[in-house]
Amino acid sequence: ERILHNLSILFERTFATAQELNRYRREVTARTNRVADGMVDAI
Repeated sequence: ERILHNLSILFERTFATAQELNRYRREVTARTNRVADGMVDAI
């Protein structure tokens, strides 16, 4: 629980459960992949 609290502060987003943290991780990964794909297409 303390880890979720600390990560909530770090990412400026509330994580009440590990499931919410994993959902956020998947969102960030998907966004990063889209940006990376766009950069590859631009080269």
